[in-house]
Amino acid sequence: MRVEATELGATADGTRFLARIRTAAEGRFDLWYDLPAAAPPPPPASAGNALLATLLPHAMLRGEPLELPLPVSPRLVKALPALQRFYRRCRRPWRIALQKVAVEAEHGVAPGATAVALFCSGGVDSRYTLLRHRGTVTHLLFVLGFDVPLADASLAATARAGLDALAEREGKVFWQVATNLRETPLASLPWEVGFGGALAGVAHLLSPAFARALLAASFYPGFNPPWGSHPDIDPLWSTEALEFLHDGFEHHRAEKIRALAAHPEMLPGLRVCWRSKDGKANCSRCEKCLRTMAKLLAYGALGACPEFGQLDAAAVAAVEIPRHLLFSWRINLDELERVGGHDALCEAIRVALRRNGGLQERLRLAFRGSRAC
Repeated sequence: MRVEATELGATADGTRFLARIRTAAEGRFDLWYDLPAAAPPPPPASAGNALLATLLPHAMLRGEPLELPLPVSPRLVKALPALQRFYRRCRRPWRIALQKVAVEAEHGVAPGATAVALFCSGGVDSRYTLLRHRGTVTHLLFVLGFDVPLADASLAATARAGLDALAEREGKVFWQVATNLRETPLASLPWEVGFGGALAGVAHLLSPAFARALLAASFYPGFNPPWGSHPDIDPLWSTEALEFLHDGFEHHRAEKIRALAAHPEMLPGLRVCWRSKDGKANCSRCEKCLRTMAKLLAYGALGACPEFGQLDAAAVAAVEIPRHLLFSWRINLDELERVGGHDALCEAIRVALRRNGGLQERLRLAFRGSRAC
């Protein structure tokens, strides 16, 4: 995999960084990023670091050496063996062949800055990290083309409106970056494996503005599979000028929602859904929406989230729960029983747990007893 050329050009709203990439299998294609007007154009070392972070797992997937025409951080080069070891851990759970590859690039150090960026798609994890680092985070970053497709203008407007409002309430600067990464041959790598490096790449492109970049943790110590953003890999993207922090890993999602519920000003615009349509922030019917809504209800904060519809007990009873999320639904049941007044919803959760958890879950609920909510 070779980056043949890069270029910077002006757009109506800022700067476009473009990299012309060639692989043995796909031939040549262009990868571009539209950066906000307020962002300083990336110098060569920042662009080199960005392309290394973004393209490394893709080169490993193809088994091709990665050739970059731009300088990269000596610290990042030193981390390459550990980065590749982590990616190779992803081979079995994601059933992909990731091979160790050579990286060819000169060394160079990017300029430093003082601001602190937080990647924020509008969900629970990033809002919790913002709550924890209210005093230090200066910018919220949203990448159009990652979880929101470039072509979905309605959902993009909804996501941006929610983040704009959050940034204004919190006194932060909101920057949006757009990229075609997931519309190129690079989409062949499972997004769950490559998204952490992709986020790091965006941060490096913007690194003339930032000293630190925060990536909110998706998981917690009890469940920590190989994943694109992970406590073992995120800090390795750091350079002499830009430090990466994987934040919030020590807390379960229920703890994060409880903390946000105590600060209801953090909740308007909450967007957790990957299946929403017609520009809606959340579908209010999928497992993730229902799980989040139940937690918010238990902590008395569902009313602070107008982006959700009505919590339907019948939908909860019928929901398909992945095995690793049964524990989270048990927490929902415990909390709803504790506050009381939600008999139908509690019974719906028990039905879902029995159906999805098999004999072990049925025995657990039997021994636990059927306390009234």
